[in-house]
Amino acid sequence: MSDSQTGPAHPPARSVAVITDFVFHYYAARLLAGVKSVLQDHGVPMTVYIGGPLVVGEQGYAQSSAIYSLIRPERHRGALLFSLPLSLRQEPDELLDLVARLAPLPVVSVGRSLPGVVSVEVDNRTGMQALMDHLVGTCGYTHLAFVRGQRGNNDSAERERIFTQTLRRHGLAVDERSFIDGEFSMLRAQEATLAYLESGVSPELQVLVCANDDMAEGVMRGVRAAGKRIPEDIAVVGFDDMELARTTLPPLTTVRQPVFQEGQLAARKLLSLLQGHSAEDLETLQSTLVVRESCGVEVRAPDRPVQAAATRREAPPAAHLSSPVREALEQAFRVSLLDEGNQDFLSLWRATVITAVHTEGGAGEWADFLNSLTERVRAELPDAPQERFGQLTLRATQMVLDGVHNLRVTLRSQEEQRSLRVARMFATRTSDDLFTAVGEYLDHLKVRRYILALYEPYSQAPAPSARVVLGQGTGVPVDRAPFPSSSLLPSSMASELQRGSVMVAPLYAGDLQFGYLLYDRPDALADEREGILRLYFDDETPLRMISHALLYQHERARTERHAAELEQQVHRRTEQLREANDHLQHSEGRFRSLVQNASDLIMVLDAHLRVLYVSPAVEVVFGHAAPAMLGQQVLDHLPADQHHGVREVVADLVSSGLGSNVRTEFQVLNAAREARWLEGRVTNLLTDPHVQGLVVNARDITEQIRTREALSVSQQQLMSSERLASLGRLTAGLAHEINTPLAATMNYLHVARGLVQEYQGSIGHAGVTDADHQEIASETLAALNEAGKTTARIGEFIRQMRGHTRDTVSGVGSFDPFKLASDTLTMVAHEARAAQVDLHLEFYPLPLRLRGEPGRFTQVLTNLVINAIHACEGRAGARRVDVRFLEQQGGVDLQVQDNGSGIAPEVIGHIFDAMFTTKEAGKGTGLGLAILHDIVHGHFGGTTEVQTEVGTGTVFTVRFPAREGAAQAG
Repeated sequence: MSDSQTGPAHPPARSVAVITDFVFHYYAARLLAGVKSVLQDHGVPMTVYIGGPLVVGEQGYAQSSAIYSLIRPERHRGALLFSLPLSLRQEPDELLDLVARLAPLPVVSVGRSLPGVVSVEVDNRTGMQALMDHLVGTCGYTHLAFVRGQRGNNDSAERERIFTQTLRRHGLAVDERSFIDGEFSMLRAQEATLAYLESGVSPELQVLVCANDDMAEGVMRGVRAAGKRIPEDIAVVGFDDMELARTTLPPLTTVRQPVFQEGQLAARKLLSLLQGHSAEDLETLQSTLVVRESCGVEVRAPDRPVQAAATRREAPPAAHLSSPVREALEQAFRVSLLDEGNQDFLSLWRATVITAVHTEGGAGEWADFLNSLTERVRAELPDAPQERFGQLTLRATQMVLDGVHNLRVTLRSQEEQRSLRVARMFATRTSDDLFTAVGEYLDHLKVRRYILALYEPYSQAPAPSARVVLGQGTGVPVDRAPFPSSSLLPSSMASELQRGSVMVAPLYAGDLQFGYLLYDRPDALADEREGILRLYFDDETPLRMISHALLYQHERARTERHAAELEQQVHRRTEQLREANDHLQHSEGRFRSLVQNASDLIMVLDAHLRVLYVSPAVEVVFGHAAPAMLGQQVLDHLPADQHHGVREVVADLVSSGLGSNVRTEFQVLNAAREARWLEGRVTNLLTDPHVQGLVVNARDITEQIRTREALSVSQQQLMSSERLASLGRLTAGLAHEINTPLAATMNYLHVARGLVQEYQGSIGHAGVTDADHQEIASETLAALNEAGKTTARIGEFIRQMRGHTRDTVSGVGSFDPFKLASDTLTMVAHEARAAQVDLHLEFYPLPLRLRGEPGRFTQVLTNLVINAIHACEGRAGARRVDVRFLEQQGGVDLQVQDNGSGIAPEVIGHIFDAMFTTKEAGKGTGLGLAILHDIVHGHFGGTTEVQTEVGTGTVFTVRFPAREGAAQAG
């Protein structure tokens, strides 16, 4: 045994913590009764935490396990774990985690052995083996099937293993047909059994062996539903020896587990640990076979010599009778049997049976006791009159039945009263009324002490704070102040946890935790030796009823709040709708007035282009009165060459569906058959129930069209003027570039003429030597050579201009912008020199291509460079204009940068406006940048950007797309 399991005794004020799954099942209830009987005898209080399986999702009770989070080791002196129902898995990990959380408390595991923990369990193997030996050996069955529990459960697996081993040891077949999945559920076992029998997979089946009595009850129902008799056609046996095993028809053969004694032994071991004594790590109790009629032993082997204990039905314990009462009944029976006029037995029997049945139940045990009594007396008095035997037995049996009937009437009345109290809980309107109804319900169930604590607020996990809202039978006043939920109770009520045995059960529904109920369980033992409960208390039903009543009130309160909010919203919405309706009526009147008085034409046409509605503006546009056009074909008012196009537009709108629209310009004919231009939008509202037509919203743009045409002519004239201005600048450059070398040529020729004349005058002169003649000839030749050089410069410049002109008038095509820029800058170089500006073209090493008209590119570059030169004219110091090319994201950027005056912020937004200029009169037309903008955007499909700083300079960036077909003609 580990050291953690021993230690000195804790102060007596602390209780023993018992941690268990739900106690409404017989196993946990009987186990708890055994623990309670020992702890009560030693004056040790007990706090029972009723939760659910430790594995989330096991048996569908995940929320119930949250109550374990409220367990605090410092509140207890030791702990008992009902390990078998707490975890059905083979691996003990969750149980060992719980043991670790309880440290340093000494812990005893009940029902399952845990490593390092003192444990008490029942050996199922001995009883199961005895059951199988009885079925195969005594009864001679050869075709058996096993109804297993949940897969992975230790108990079910162990019982299945013994079942399989026994069949194989006797040479009997075991295959997949030998097993049925009952999943420890009565309903599931019933359904699976019926399906198994109806399938016919095992027509020779003789007996169904069930892993527990709950499933055996379901199996019996399934067998009967299949039209089979028990045990004549199919025998049924179980395991556990629950109370229902004695009352089934026929009574169930099963294996009894000493569960009550198991609980007592576990409590004694814990008390021994608390006193500092050591204890064995594992102590095991034995299970025993209980033979009743369901196994068919009396049918299968009536003549076979078997042990009397095996064939005889279990002797009734008559636990509810004290020895004096039992002896008095037996003596009175003998006297009344021999004296026909004596009624002492029947009188005593009536008084005893009716009182006992009403307080303790167990009518079957009274019937068993009566049978046992008559058998013993018949054996003792074989000569007694048999008729008298029959009379007394019949009358006594009738009294038992009367007692049962009266009990049923009483129970029915109690159930009706209970149902009324449950209904009252669900009918309450306020929290206080609900708490009062809960108290009345618990009082009716004879719960002597109870405390209802609710979390604040309700949530998916136990809230940190709680409040006691109801208390009864407490030794201290109820404290309704908030307290930490981990304390279970306010400090002023903490002593209630040390009074006797208190159950702590969670109250939850769905994913909401409401709180918990602390209560004394109203149970009592009818037989302490066997652990038979005089009163069976169904813990689960009241807990579920209270939980769902809390949920119902919570949901109703939330629904009422929601309804109040909805009512307010409806009220607000009604007011909004009223205001909206008033506004709509006002808007409708205003809209109608706007439509009727609008200068724009509004027309509604059907799918066949007939006029359904037309606004009064039609009289201005068409010259017809609006009513006169209703029902007319609108094509009658359009030129014939537009009919086809209009029909195509309408067809596209109809096929595109509701809401599709198109913007267009079209011509109409007025009453005088004069053409008028309209611009408008046509919208498809044919399927709109409020319109059901094509809506045309148009305005007369005849004057705009005429103005646009006149403006186009003006723009062409302005562009021509700009071209002439550019031509003037280029012509001045050409003149400068030609005149300078031409003047030099003429000067050299004049020098040569003078030298020739000098030579002519020297011919025949006596003082002129040959050397003089050679000098004159040499100087003449030099002058002529220099004239030739200057003439060559003129010829080269003319050749460049001829090539440039040819490139710039070649139409749309692909060209090299760098070469074109080099030639263009040559033509404007004179203007740069005149302004003392260093004009520089940065070399670009890679080939560049643009698509468009080279002449328009030249116009853009010339305009930018001339503007840059002009911007530098007022600058003191070095003046510079740089031209460069960059490739950017598949396009070509042209940048012209100067270090001139920059552009003022108030001007920058207008530089591309037509007729806007900041230059002196005669230096600019105000069209250059406007035309540049149109060429870049309209012809090349590019963009322009400007970066400028006053006093520093300006950078113009023109971005040309490099895609084919980017340039637009015209």
